[in-house]
Amino acid sequence: MTTSTDENIRWKELGGQIQVFFQWGISSIIDSAFLAFWVFLQWFIDVKVIQTYKLSNIDNWVLLAFQIIFAVSTVIPVIIFIYTDIRVMFLRAKRRIQKEIGAGQEGIPTK
Repeated sequence: MTTSTDENIRWKELGGQIQVFFQWGISSIIDSAFLAFWVFLQWFIDVKVIQTYKLSNIDNWVLLAFQIIFAVSTVIPVIIFIYTDIRVMFLRAKRRIQKEIGAGQEGIPTK
């Protein structure tokens, strides 16, 4: 038979797990939105700005080089945000695992 305190502890743990799940979910949605916005911005610049000019030869190459530089420079912050969020998720999971291992070993006598 479980006591009231055991049930309260279980509900608190479940609440913490749900909170972490929503944090990761919202973070993933925001990262995906950043990436989708970047893709849209690249498409918009290509279709609505660059293709309206009928360039040839060296002008086309220079514009293509600037387009590549702009694409790389704008995707770097997006990648940094995504990397940071994933790294934080792994660190929190590792900390939780270490906490569980430590809690499980408290009742084990050492030799």
